[in-house]
Amino acid sequence: MMEGQKLFVQKHKKPRVLNSMKNRTNKVLSKDQLDHDPLRRKLNHLVWATPLISCVSLPAHAQTSGPTLYSIGDTGPAGGTVFYVTDGGAQGLEAAPADSVSSIWGCFGDEIGGTSTGVGSGAANTDAIVGGCTTETDATAAEVAKMYELNGFTDWFLPSRDELNLLYLQKPVVGGFASSYYWSSSQASALNAWLQLFVVGGQFGGSKGNPNGVRAVRAF
Repeated sequence: MMEGQKLFVQKHKKPRVLNSMKNRTNKVLSKDQLDHDPLRRKLNHLVWATPLISCVSLPAHAQTSGPTLYSIGDTGPAGGTVFYVTDGGAQGLEAAPADSVSSIWGCFGDEIGGTSTGVGSGAANTDAIVGGCTTETDATAAEVAKMYELNGFTDWFLPSRDELNLLYLQKPVVGGFASSYYWSSSQASALNAWLQLFVVGGQFGGSKGNPNGVRAVRAF
């Protein structure tokens, strides 16, 4: 600041309610008259309400949206029934609402490479069977599951041995099962593949040439 100049500091005054003003006839209104004047009420509303509005913020859940969380028994993204969840319900498996046609596993006597038994392997197992078992004239269980479609979703597969057991454990929740054997997509040998009896829950190696139940599932 140069010599001789004065520094002026502007103080911000607290908003106040108007106690007097002139109406359109240039007449000064009393405080009682002001209380009933519509323009005064508008001005007072703006004076006090505007600072408050500027401080309003939306709650966190209204500003961002996270993934949909599912629980066992819920209707899944494709319209099936959720029977397994992980990651707090953000991911999991859903089952088709009904069985597909009973089918053979296929390729009896041939070893199909690339199948395993764990949770998360069913989709890869199904692709390995469809790609590796090409000599059958009848549709295999893997092909039937892969061809399943519901509400526009076409990424269904034959569950692995462990995924099939998870499905069996939620049999009352999912519903619609027959009291018979169901195929998994896990190969046991060149002659057998893993299946499960949906009566007592036992898992066995069954002949690939026999038709058994098929229930398609998908991951989300």
